[in-house]
Amino acid sequence: MAHATAALGEDEAERALHCWGELINMLTRYGQRTLVLNGSKCRSVGSDEAVFAHFVTTAALGEREEAMLIASLLVRADLLCPAVHLAQSAGLAIARIALRAARTAGAMPPAPTRH
Repeated sequence: MAHATAALGEDEAERALHCWGELINMLTRYGQRTLVLNGSKCRSVGSDEAVFAHFVTTAALGEREEAMLIASLLVRADLLCPAVHLAQSAGLAIARIALRAARTAGAMPPAPTRH
């Protein structure tokens, strides 16, 4: 949570964590099937994990129709729009956290100042 708070600010980090939790809750309670996840120490990525990551990335990029298609593999039809909305919010927050971490590590130049 510290990385999220540093990158997003406390309020936005809290909202992002809420969206993430709601998305996970939705998949857990209303998923098409139980998702199979690898252990935290496993170095490989399972198919369910890959589909979920692709779903969140696609939603964050604003490709709503494609994200809804992917979401149809994960949740019931009546939950497609809410799932995409949550994935988009969570995915954008993750992207901002990663961008902040890359800038802090010196991997990216700072954004240009606009006047």
